[in-house]
Amino acid sequence: MNNVLRKSLFRGFWLLGIGAALLAPTSSVQAGGPLGLGVGGAVPNAGERLFADAMKTSRGPWRSISDLSVEVAEDGTNSPLSDAQIVVWDGVGEIAGTYRLVFKGKATVSNSRGAAFSGGYTENGVNYTGTYNSTTNTTTATVTLTEPSGTPAFVLSFRNTRRNGALALGASGNGGISDVRFMRPNALGSATPYAETTTFTSQIKTGLSKVSVLRVMDLTNTNANETVNWADRTLPAGRQFRFFNGYKAGAAWEYAVQLANETNRDLWICIPAMASGNSPTQTGSYIYKLAQLIRNGSDGVQPYANGYTGTKTYPGLASGRKLYVEFSNEVWNPGTPFTQNRQNKSAALAEVAAGNSPLAYDGTTSSEEFRLARRRVGKRIKEISDIFRAVWGDAAMPPNANATVRPVLMWQYGNSSQTASDPLTFLHEFYGNGNGQTNVSTPRDVNYYLWAGGGAFYSTLNDISGPTIDDWYASGLNESGRFPSTVRLDVAWARAYGLKTNLYEGGFQVGGDPFGVATSYTAQQLEANRDPRARGLENRTLRLVEEAGVDLTVIFNAAGDSPFGRLNPSSYSNATNTGLNAPKVLAINDTNARAPYAITYGKALASPLNINAATQNDALLTEYRTGRARIQIGSNPVATVIYVLRNTGAGASYNLSVTAKNAAAGGKIQAYCEGKKVGAPFSVPGGNLATTISVGGIWMKPGLNVLRFDPVVNGSGITYAGEITTISLSAASTTTASGSGS
Repeated sequence: MNNVLRKSLFRGFWLLGIGAALLAPTSSVQAGGPLGLGVGGAVPNAGERLFADAMKTSRGPWRSISDLSVEVAEDGTNSPLSDAQIVVWDGVGEIAGTYRLVFKGKATVSNSRGAAFSGGYTENGVNYTGTYNSTTNTTTATVTLTEPSGTPAFVLSFRNTRRNGALALGASGNGGISDVRFMRPNALGSATPYAETTTFTSQIKTGLSKVSVLRVMDLTNTNANETVNWADRTLPAGRQFRFFNGYKAGAAWEYAVQLANETNRDLWICIPAMASGNSPTQTGSYIYKLAQLIRNGSDGVQPYANGYTGTKTYPGLASGRKLYVEFSNEVWNPGTPFTQNRQNKSAALAEVAAGNSPLAYDGTTSSEEFRLARRRVGKRIKEISDIFRAVWGDAAMPPNANATVRPVLMWQYGNSSQTASDPLTFLHEFYGNGNGQTNVSTPRDVNYYLWAGGGAFYSTLNDISGPTIDDWYASGLNESGRFPSTVRLDVAWARAYGLKTNLYEGGFQVGGDPFGVATSYTAQQLEANRDPRARGLENRTLRLVEEAGVDLTVIFNAAGDSPFGRLNPSSYSNATNTGLNAPKVLAINDTNARAPYAITYGKALASPLNINAATQNDALLTEYRTGRARIQIGSNPVATVIYVLRNTGAGASYNLSVTAKNAAAGGKIQAYCEGKKVGAPFSVPGGNLATTISVGGIWMKPGLNVLRFDPVVNGSGITYAGEITTISLSAASTTTASGSGS
């Protein structure tokens, strides 16, 4: 997602059945889990005010001193080679205070506000700005800006430039200046600028310190990112607002790592959709080098190799920090800014056309292009996981309970358009040989490659059609639509394959997201997001997420003058109900101060527990494709059936049995608990006489336990595995069992 333009299509979700018993809240065991924030800041109008040096996000390239439409030549660090001007920021307020300008060389500097710079001297009849240090060839000056009317662009202009101040004006090759820095005031209105050694503002670091995880999707401009090879990426020495192939390329990875280290927070990265690398043997690929950079650090261009012990220009991720790794962002989204959707689909079709693609393992053809595209999302995160495993080692990866590197698969709300089921089923059936065929020599469970799965969790008011904000808030939080039901579905899908549930973005908002509320936001909606009542509804939203059993909840977004910005309108804001005192930030404070809420999702475990499958009240039923193996639940043929159970007591052993009938010859079903097999595939008798079958023992840990039943394909191909009528659990006398979710 980007800060202004939100998701555009396909908001509905497909679901055959989900029972009221699953959704009804009841008191139970503790949930809880950390919060995260999405972080932007690599654009000139970012509310984060991330970089203390405003030049890091200036709107380059440098332009002609007489015509902003004409670009001038730059060197490798994005410094101009002649007299030039540049837009430092635009579209933002809250800029008052004293700034320090530092650059290599000499120049006559002016600005679009007409504010005077400190110092100055005359040399050979030319008036130069600031104070010049001949030993370091450095000019330093300060300028104090007052708050403007509106949000005009701020432009710095450099005339009479001498890159080497010791050489004469006009000397060959001596035009331009280099290493320009424009250090922000250390607080709004402050007379003291940040030191040149400061990378990030204390304001944004204070805001980010309120959460545990930083998702840098916007900081690295994941959407429409065209970088492919390592050489295409943004380097830390240059301007961070940068274009590649006509699209924003995002900030340097070194800064994402440094931000996590300085704030002592875990890092969530989103890898560009077309980044090279699909195997650990491709050690020169983008993804391999990225894995090295985050583990070992870099010299500003290339990552250090494993085992390097020398001084590091940019260190790797600090010891003890966790790394969440996602393939791109919302690859399912066909909206205009999400070019990764088209890139991924084209790559999937090309791969299948080339032959022998795992994506077509079951005979799926290019006529089902969207299914192939969804499978490729699963394939890419599996390949990324393999590469990071090669760099970081097995001990750092899933399924280790405290894995350092945590690859995640994110999908559209509640498996909309099969964005969860298709990649998960593909990973299970092909790379886990879950379809009964020997697809790979070393099959792995899905949770070997992945740490977590999940979707988004936006909430809103019931009605904003009234004339006043009071009318809007009087309608209350909408809890009967997409939210929070799709969050519960996300939990079910993730846990069914042994994964944690991580939600990649969301939160309470008024306007800004087209799910039946508004396709854009108005000034009144912006005001509503800063209304003190937003605090309570953000709290309510986070409570409902916790009660569903979510493990990590990432809020969108850290800052910005929009319905999504928590530090609203910017991290420098200090008025009532803004900045660190904005209502939604105060809700984060509330969350950090309280005890976790109890999980209320799932059917309460009892002994005995009998679930009538035919009523569908307790089952999540999944898409059945004609010609595929299936299970019958009532009148519905399904590819998978999932049951969410909630153990309110201590961990205990249970015996699982099912009552089933009507299988075709050879029909079998495999049971799973939290992604692990429960016993062997069991045969279902033919005919209409239901038979009770003992499946195996399960260790039901405290909290959620998710059962999954898949049909098994036999050697002759398609199988009708039979109709399940009842699922039964009874306490066992032993204290351990196979197929546990522990």
